[in-house]
Amino acid sequence: MSGRHLKNHLLFAVLTLILVAVAGPLSLSLNPAEIAADSVPSDIAVIAPAILSWILLAAATYVTSWHVGARDRNLVKYNHITYMKYKGLWACFLTQLPGFLLAVMAFAHQMCVLSGWELPPIFIYGNVACRFFYAPYLWLFELANSHIRLMVYFVPILIQPALSQWGYHNGYRLFSLRRKIIYKDLPKEMYPREKDRRTR
Repeated sequence: MSGRHLKNHLLFAVLTLILVAVAGPLSLSLNPAEIAADSVPSDIAVIAPAILSWILLAAATYVTSWHVGARDRNLVKYNHITYMKYKGLWACFLTQLPGFLLAVMAFAHQMCVLSGWELPPIFIYGNVACRFFYAPYLWLFELANSHIRLMVYFVPILIQPALSQWGYHNGYRLFSLRRKIIYKDLPKEMYPREKDRRTR
């Protein structure tokens, strides 16, 4: 499951950069010189595509974990595996380890920018790499001011595993949000029968 989450994450990071490049000048958020000077302005051409990409990434993360949870339900039932309550959380957290290391570098860079200290260039490019890795969260970086941005770099590390765990938990229970939305106005007796349900 970790591999699929990482693949989805990188796919939507690239998609975000493509959308931003089409919607506006990519250099607004990813130019090392501007980031080093902490002078990146908020821009709708960056924020709007990034929000769209983040929504798609969140949906992909949830659905991937949902399917794994639904599959594990049968495997646990027939004693093929042992139930791991927080499997979704840990599986996705492992994919965020590279982002965590980059976030630490970005945090150190921003601290030095605010303090007027100098750091080796690798920290500047670590800051840039963090923005590439967390491209779907560029909207969050853009909306945060210099002081709040110090902590914002670590927000994605928490959000993705939380979505994964939610999806895994619902999948294991065979609880489908789509089913609830589609059939919300139907009487309970008219819901599709359990045996007719498909893994969502």
